Order: sequence, then structure tokens, then C-alpha cells
Amino acid sequence: GSDATLPLLGCIASDAYIGAQAVGEKTAEDIEKILADNNMPGKVHQEKVYGIGAKIGDTKTTLSFQHNSGTDTSNYVYGEGVAPENVNEISISYTVAKEYDIKIGDEITLYVEGEEIECLVTAFHQSMVRMGKANRIHQDFDVSSFSSVAMLDYQVDFDDELTKDELNERIEELKVLL
Repeated sequence: GSDATLPLLGCIASDAYIGAQAVGEKTAEDIEKILADNNMPGKVHQEKVYGIGAKIGDTKTTLSFQHNSGTDTSNYVYGEGVAPENVNEISISYTVAKEYDIKIGDEITLYVEGEEIECLVTAFHQSMVRMGKANRIHQDFDVSSFSSVAMLDYQVDFDDELTKDELNERIEELKVLL
């Protein structure tokens, strides 16, 4: 996709993208090993979407949250407010903010394994994921008890600086390897 749509999908720009269906059961770690074994060392990460129980005012609902343990929340694009800087800060999509009349500075309760976690809304962002309803949690948020409802492509960031031609060669090589 073009760089303009990446923020709308809640992604940062990366060197290469690998469709999750192309790698089957391989994990990000498996792909990193394949890259390293083929002299293309790099980091591999993936945006996942989780449905998390939430309470907004008196309303109980389930909200979709994007999460990527490999990407700092400050690297994403926000429309207003400031990026979540700690684990209890979240960014809400404009669609959800409008639906529930949420303001920056509001607190939303998230339910994690029966526990209530108060989260502060620090930003709003545009989203094209989950019909515009994908919010964002901090990269350090513990998602181990959730199962993801959706996953976007794996994103690859190579360790070395590459020219456009070298990058294109690597992408062709990746297609063969995977």
C-alpha cells in the first residue's frame, strides 16, 4: 500500500511487508531467523487487534484495540492529543470517540482477566481498521490473556541502510524464501 494509507491502518512505514497468509504458522521470531540465516538481519513485528471489554461512563461494551509490542506508540500518527506514553494510556479512534462522546483526558475502564484497569485517553487518531473503530493500547500493555481477532501483515525492518534497488532485491528474495 502507499505510505498515505499506512497511518490509517495503524501501521508505521517499514522496509517490507509479508502477508500473514504467506508464512502460515511461522512466528515473527521464525521469520527473523530466516532473515538472519540469509544475510538479511532485521526486526519483524506485527500489528494485532484485540477485543477488550470496556466501560465508558455507565456503558459496558467491547472495544477493538491495536497493539504491537515491537513498535513504540510515539511512532504512530495521531490527529490530536499526545501519544500514549505509559501502559495505562490509550488513543481512541475518532469514530469511537464520536460514538461514545469521549474527550481527551477522559478515563475508560478496561477489563483484563476480571481486573479493572483505568486508562487515560491521551489522543485521537483516524483508523480504517475494524470499520474505523480500532483504538490503540501502549506497546507494554499485557495482552497475554487475549486472543487476537485480526492480524495485519508482518512488517520487516532491516538492520542495515539499503538503497531502493537493494531493498527491492531483498523483497524479491523474501518472496522466494517464504
